[in-house]
Amino acid sequence: MRVRSLVVYRVRVPFRTVFSHARASRAETDNVVVEAVTDAGVRGFGEGVPREYVTGETPASAIDYLRTLDLAFLSAGWGSAGEAVRALRAWEKGAEERGGIFPGAARCAVSLALLDAAGKAWKVGAEALCAEAAGAGAAGGAPERVRYSAVCSGGEPRAVALSCLKFRLYGFAAVKLKVGWGEERDVALVRLARRLLGRRTDIRVDANGRWDFDTARRLIPRLGRFGVSSVEEPLAPEERGRLPELRRAAGVPLMLDESVRSSAELRRLAEAGACDLVNIRLSKCGGIFASLALAAQARASGLGFQMGCQVGESGLLSAAGRLFAFLAPDARHLEGSYDRHLLRENLVAEDVTFGRGGWARRLPGAGLGVTIDPQALDRCAAERLQLTL
Repeated sequence: MRVRSLVVYRVRVPFRTVFSHARASRAETDNVVVEAVTDAGVRGFGEGVPREYVTGETPASAIDYLRTLDLAFLSAGWGSAGEAVRALRAWEKGAEERGGIFPGAARCAVSLALLDAAGKAWKVGAEALCAEAAGAGAAGGAPERVRYSAVCSGGEPRAVALSCLKFRLYGFAAVKLKVGWGEERDVALVRLARRLLGRRTDIRVDANGRWDFDTARRLIPRLGRFGVSSVEEPLAPEERGRLPELRRAAGVPLMLDESVRSSAELRRLAEAGACDLVNIRLSKCGGIFASLALAAQARASGLGFQMGCQVGESGLLSAAGRLFAFLAPDARHLEGSYDRHLLRENLVAEDVTFGRGGWARRLPGAGLGVTIDPQALDRCAAERLQLTL
């Protein structure tokens, strides 16, 4: 198998409803899709979701990165699916950290496209291709299905109440609530969510880096009285050096997201005792292999982890997330596969949305297990760039 060309698309996908947290409010998503075309005409697709406040990337910077990317490792071609996986794992590791903007979304799109193409070329599913990369530390065996949690956006009590009632009726066991709207409003929203969701629902909160140290130290114990299971990304970037101090004082487990993109960042924070859990997002971290490596590193460091997602992932990243979910069954929570509930239009033919209660099964088929809808891709494409190798 030899990759003949890569086609890069900038796509805009509209939402059914506005999704808001304390840093941003979105009615559409601006993503990067990569198509890998082989010499035999096989086409594989991958996706990344650039977010400037997460990795420093914008759609424009991600495309610029792809335009200048060194793809010399593709020039020799691959003689087997196993050889393709080894090359992708080595490339992801070598491209991890070069300083400047962290190109997680761009790398993720390329890596997933090549993995999808390899799986389709040899007619094998990506889970089988990636099983070795998952490592022996992934506890729990091979589950028949996985369970996603809900994420509640917005800071208005009425909207949060309506969402929580829907989540309870739908049967979710876990809900993440966005906070960072102001101290008293945050307390009121968590109190409201606990009352409506009941005592058995796992509630965690995400501040998206909106608190200073003093606010976090006051507020986290107050939220802890409502039984929140973790607090995600509590401190603003300029105060992250005080995370170990906050962790000692908080009394509630701390989860880090935007603070942890790479192995080096996770190592520094784990050694400092800055957190209890990490949020691993494929688009943020640079692909499936980089994300599986971070999960293994978290286990080895005695940390828990969850699989997160970027708001606005199409079925391409939802499929990749499903792959990660089955390869890392010890993830504390799973986020993603919101496709039908959030997107007005999807880029794949299959419905990858989780079912009632958040339950979902593995995707059959070669590669990522989904097929691109070419008409939808054309409708959503705002820019197209072909890279000939």
